Amino acid sequence: MPPKRTATPAIKTPPHPKVSSPTKDGNTIVADGSSGLFRYEWVLALAVAMLASWLGWASFYEGSTLIGGDLYAYYLPQKAFFKHELTAGRLPFWNNWTGHGYPALAESQTGVLYPPRLLTVWLLAPDRAYVVEQLLHYVGAFVCMWLYLRQVGLTIPATIFGSVIYVYGWFPTRIIFEWAIIGGLYLPLGLWLIERFLKYRTWKYPIALAAMLGVQLLAGHYNLAFLELLTWVVYIPLRIWVLASDMTSHSTGEALPRKQAWLPGIALSLAIFCGLGLGAAQLLPTWHLKEQSHRAEVGGEFQPGYGHIPPLFLGQLFAPSWWSRANHDVDSELARMWTPTPAGTNRIEAHLYAGLAIWMAFVGVVWLAYRGKRINRWIPAMLIGAAVAILFATGLPLAVTSKLPGFAYFTGPGRFGMLATFGLAVAGAMAWDMLLSHVSPRIRQAVWCLLILFTWFDLQIVGTQATYGVILEKSPYQFVQASEVRRLLLAEKQQPVRLYAPGPNLPNLLEVATTPVYLGIGPAAYYSPEAKFPDKTSISAQIEFLSKQGVTHWLSMNPLQFDEGENIQLLWSGFDELLNRAWGRFDEPLYLYRIKSPYGRYYFEEDALREARPFEVISHTPQRVELKVGGGPSGMLVCTELADADWQLTINGEPAPWEPAGLSRRVFVPAGEAVLVWSYRPAMIWWGAGISLGFVLLLAGIGHIRYWHPQWTRWWA
Repeated sequence: MPPKRTATPAIKTPPHPKVSSPTKDGNTIVADGSSGLFRYEWVLALAVAMLASWLGWASFYEGSTLIGGDLYAYYLPQKAFFKHELTAGRLPFWNNWTGHGYPALAESQTGVLYPPRLLTVWLLAPDRAYVVEQLLHYVGAFVCMWLYLRQVGLTIPATIFGSVIYVYGWFPTRIIFEWAIIGGLYLPLGLWLIERFLKYRTWKYPIALAAMLGVQLLAGHYNLAFLELLTWVVYIPLRIWVLASDMTSHSTGEALPRKQAWLPGIALSLAIFCGLGLGAAQLLPTWHLKEQSHRAEVGGEFQPGYGHIPPLFLGQLFAPSWWSRANHDVDSELARMWTPTPAGTNRIEAHLYAGLAIWMAFVGVVWLAYRGKRINRWIPAMLIGAAVAILFATGLPLAVTSKLPGFAYFTGPGRFGMLATFGLAVAGAMAWDMLLSHVSPRIRQAVWCLLILFTWFDLQIVGTQATYGVILEKSPYQFVQASEVRRLLLAEKQQPVRLYAPGPNLPNLLEVATTPVYLGIGPAAYYSPEAKFPDKTSISAQIEFLSKQGVTHWLSMNPLQFDEGENIQLLWSGFDELLNRAWGRFDEPLYLYRIKSPYGRYYFEEDALREARPFEVISHTPQRVELKVGGGPSGMLVCTELADADWQLTINGEPAPWEPAGLSRRVFVPAGEAVLVWSYRPAMIWWGAGISLGFVLLLAGIGHIRYWHPQWTRWWA
């Protein structure tokens, strides 16, 4: 009689099978990715990262701030406006301080939805918010680079060495560009998450990768994010099919078959797609603005080759002292060097230096290879990647890549230098780790200490030679309340005022609208001939032009020459506590003029109606304007705000059409009293927010299923 069969009870697969194995440094790693590293080394990494940031920027911890480059011309005015709107309880979708206004969220550099930006701007003054956010990202970038280097097998001294090269080689020179270190944090963090997933096959890492990419995109500054995506596109298949020696099965610990290696690649690709979806709240409005901006077509005002590294200037990698500003006018010499693109560059964009110690390491590796020693395959792979990045940094491939999506959208090929520095840092740290593994522990420790110290000071000396940033004990912004120009403008009876001033954007710190503008992704209307100031004409024509642009005051660094009968008068002359300091004018006065009979921010085209139909500005906020127009004949009213299609108008509560008129808007106002309400309703923001929310729910659902119902995902394993 055959034995009686009994039903085998179903065994529920635990969500986190733990297959333990010791690492070479004694830490215990389990298959779900937890490690002894979490127990002590994260604290060590954070401590070293904070120490490095203090050594590099000690004065920031003591309250000093920066000036130079785009800081006061671009970033700080945006932060001041952002702070003003947060204090008023609004998210700034539209900025009405800069020029005739622009979509603040869509322009992306304000970082309206970026969590660290929201927190720092809300809690701190704009100048301190900039510095604190920079310090946070420097510390974060160091920790993330530490995690990545440890994940790929480096010892702690080699990890410190590589992290110092990466974080303090390329980024400090660009301290006045907040986008730099933001991208610097997310590059190693993304690669660490990719490595963790390929090693342990745990679903939380692709979900975290998607979340990380989404958060980074909320910061704006897409250039480095684009470079990181390019890196991932190359890194993931290379890691799976070439450098796959430590890819193991989640359940057995054995090496994965080649046919199964497709699955991690698919999972990571889906994670990147979800990350782009999470960032849609920022991506979609920016894409919409880009299609209407000066970057819509390559050429003209926008040159994608600007900010490259002339090939001859790559000599700085080996002889940085040759390009010292003490001996050379670097910017002038860069302008005379042969380049593959007609676009210009400057010493910051063209700066690329990773230290001399890495070249010593590569000489040693070549010697070991000559002696027949086995070389880690990561070293040549990273060196090849760095070489490709350097080639792109010169702008040589632009003849082809400028026709491709992404490459044609961004300026600054020199920013590929971040990828080059990363590759050199990883390869150099691995090379020294391999070289010093052949010597005694005492000698190894001494050499590591010398290498790290030498590299630190090497990078610090070279970096300070190139930067435009200047550290100040007292920030010019601290004197904003003492600004006489600000006091006079805010006291004017005719509000809101608009100031024509040199130094685009900077006078926004006075909390008034100013023109002209300086924008990264500017609406195309600002670059049209109609918007250009007529500098080669009479003072009368210039005043008429400004008045029709809604300008009420003119600030000049030199006295204006005009006759007594002109429609302008001197209001004030002297030293302004904020503006003179920010512009570095410590001896020359400023001159503030008032247009005596300005058209105003809103006016009727017909001269007769300007007297016959007075109006009152009921409210004037960045995203809503309400006017009450007195009775009288019908006519065309001009609103000197940017003619953006997302502005909607109602007259007496009924939707009404309007038409663009250069930078301004024109609307037909019927006879009799009327109430006009302009409302900014950007559809792309809500579409983007809806898409982002959808992906949040999708990833939350995947996480819930994976960790609460793992039996539903057995088909994947």
